Amino acid sequence: MPASERQAAGRSSIVVRGDYAPDERGPFRFHGRYDVSFVQRGAGVDFHSEVPFTAHLEQPAPKGPGRRVKLFQVAARTGRTAITARGRFRVVVDFGDSPFEIRFTLRR
Repeated sequence: MPASERQAAGRSSIVVRGDYAPDERGPFRFHGRYDVSFVQRGAGVDFHSEVPFTAHLEQPAPKGPGRRVKLFQVAARTGRTAITARGRFRVVVDFGDSPFEIRFTLRR
């Protein structure tokens, strides 16, 4: 995937794409409650028998461990959750064996 298509951020949404994990994008500025979804793509892949897709937000701290917000840890083609996040976070994909997209949509 071309680097220019790996991330996009607007006022109400953030989209992160990648080929495989581990992967990291950002930081992005979050400011509220978000609906978060992911999709993995792979022809003929039985995602229920694969390694769980695992991702989180990470906010570095100058001293000690930073704040983490769990997003997903599920063996599936797609998934959804809702989070609240304020501040600058990196999107970290820990595990995933297929191309993926994570979409954050700010709730109105």
